[in-house]
Amino acid sequence: MADYKYIMFQTTDGRCIPVIFPGTLVHADVARGMRAAALPRGAAVVSAGHIGTLHVTSTFGDSETLNVMSHPNDRDIINCHPYSNGLPDTIPNLPALMREALRRALADE
Repeated sequence: MADYKYIMFQTTDGRCIPVIFPGTLVHADVARGMRAAALPRGAAVVSAGHIGTLHVTSTFGDSETLNVMSHPNDRDIINCHPYSNGLPDTIPNLPALMREALRRALADE
C-alpha cells in the first residue's frame, strides 16, 4: 500500500486543487466527502494516484474555523504516519532517522 494517496480536482475556472490523504482511505470516499463538504460547486476529479513519500518541513499557524493551533509535533506525526499510523513511540527516534535519510537522499542528488 502506498504511504499517501492524492486526488486532483479542477474547478470550473480551471484551478487545480490537490487533496493528499493517508493510503488507508479510499479515493472514492474521499472524493465524495470533499465534493459534499469542501469543494466549489462543479469541481471535477481530473487525476488521482499514489505518493510514495511525503516530507513536511514545517507546520504552523492555526485554524480559525476549528479554533485550534498547530502543534510543534504535528510535522513529525505527519511525516511518520506511514510507518507508525499516528501511534507515538512505535519506532524509537523515527523522526530523527527520517530527517537523516532525507538529508542523505538530497545530498546524493
